[in-house]
Amino acid sequence: MKRTTVLISDEANERLQRLARRESKTASEIVKRAVESYLGMEPVGTRVLPFESLGASGQADTASRSEQILATEWADAIARDR
Repeated sequence: MKRTTVLISDEANERLQRLARRESKTASEIVKRAVESYLGMEPVGTRVLPFESLGASGQADTASRSEQILATEWADAIARDR
């Protein structure tokens, strides 16, 4: 791992510190995760699978629409993370 220095605005720093306290994490952990996410380097095993309830959805066509459903769910999950 490498250490780097990043300059952020006072407002961004305040929000980062509040988030760190709320999630009981360090600011470094949050920034590291944010950078990795931005670069498409999501840590393995940290995402909740959005399709976990497909079998109990009550819809008869989930198998034939699974790729469409997954694409929509992942897009929604990514949008929530940003």
